[in-house]
Formats: sequence, structure tokens, C-alpha cells
Amino acid sequence: MQRTRGGFTIVEVLVVLAVGMIIFFSAVLLFAGKQGKTQFSQAMRDIESQVQSIVNDVGVSTFPEASAYSCTVQIDLGDPSLKPRPRLLDSDAATGTNTECIFLGKAIFIDANDDSNTPDVFNIYTVLGRRADGTEVITSFDEANPESITGPPSAVDLTETYSIPFRAKVVKASEDVQPSSDTYLMGFYNSLQPAGSIAQGSQSVITKGYPGINPGSKGNVKNSIRGILPSVPSKVWTICFQSGTSNETAQLIVNSSSAGVTTEVKYTICP
Repeated sequence: MQRTRGGFTIVEVLVVLAVGMIIFFSAVLLFAGKQGKTQFSQAMRDIESQVQSIVNDVGVSTFPEASAYSCTVQIDLGDPSLKPRPRLLDSDAATGTNTECIFLGKAIFIDANDDSNTPDVFNIYTVLGRRADGTEVITSFDEANPESITGPPSAVDLTETYSIPFRAKVVKASEDVQPSSDTYLMGFYNSLQPAGSIAQGSQSVITKGYPGINPGSKGNVKNSIRGILPSVPSKVWTICFQSGTSNETAQLIVNSSSAGVTTEVKYTICP
């Protein structure tokens, strides 16, 4: 085989090129893997922050931009239970005039899908209730006749949407009921302490899970929050995520106790 003066044979050059290409692609794959892990970690931190923000919102006494709307309590003829529920109108209201309604909290519905190119979404619902029954102040969540402000019969829709970043996908969402149940709709609500109680003025947050409301049954969200479909008190809500750019999985665990609602991310294999 001919060797160029002071140079290499063709075979030697090809071997060097092949080795160089292997090293290059290995470096690319290593970088992509590290980038995928970094993006998934960022996504999980962002998701956890979003849930914590929703829980924090529940502690306030009014819903966002309350002064932009007026709220009344009326019977909705489209409600199978025919209970008087809040109805929000798109008109300015002076401070202190929306006394018929009370902000109960927010509910999260996980709208997951199988399309890797379409982000999974959290639909976040504002939930209002009636403040009183006649002259009696309401002290129970169910007695408040909760209503998600998602359009008719209200004139406005206060639903917020949050797209899960970096193509992370929801694999499963479940709560700690027996037997364990898939739960893609979870409510975070004010406890409505009885009038005159020691804890009055420092409302705690209660959590209600709505089993059976899966990603494909978004139309049942309103009736679930209204209490027409079953709900159960929840202590632990676990959402399992799969990275969109690596093989990692993680769990967001939402714990509810008398001390409040806390969140934790665990990078572990989903059950």
C-alpha cells in the first residue's frame, strides 16, 4: 500500500476520520442527554411552582380582578340539582358590592394527550360559592353550592391554562383513596371555618379529588365541582411525569394536612 511521503495511507486516514466521527457523535449524544435532564428538572420546578402558586391563591378572600365583575346568586335551570349558584356578570363592581358570593378556591384539571408534539395542559378553574343562605352565613363547602366560573350561565370565563414546558408528559395522576383511583381533577378550597370558631380568619385549605374525571371527560368538570358527581377528601395527590427529551420520570406529590398543603418532587420510577 502506498504511503505518501511524510503522510498516512488512505486506510489510516479513514480510521482516524471514523474514530473522530464516533467521538463527535458520542459528545453530541452526551450533551443532548444532559440537556434533556436539565430541561426536565426545569420543567418539574416550574410545575411545582405553578401548583404552589394556585394553593397560595386560595388563601386570599377575593378572586382575581373581582372588581371587574358583579356576582349574583341565582338558580340555574340547566343545573340538575336546581340549587342557587353564583353567576358572574361582566361589569364593574364597586368594592364591597359582591357580598352575595364568596371565593372558595381553585381546581386543577390535567388535560393530558398522547401527542408528543402537543403539550399537556393544566386547566385552572376559579370556584365561587354563595356567602349566605338567607340570613345564615354559610360554613360548609357543600352548602355554599360551588360553581366553576367557566362560562354559561355566567357571562365570563375565568379559566386559566398552563402548558407543561419542555414536552414533559403526564403519565398518570392518582390520589390516596382506597382503592387507589386515577384522579385528573383536584380542588383546593377554603375550609370555611364556622362563625365564632377560634380559627376564624385563618382559613385552612381542604383538597377534594374527583375520581373518574379522566383527560377525555373534560365536559364533566363543571358538574363534578358542583357536587353532582362524586368527590372524596384527598390527602395525597401524585402526578407522574415522563420527560419529553430523556428517559427520566418524576413524581409531583401534593400533600394536604391540617398544617397546610405542601409539594415535593421525587425523581423516581412511576408505579
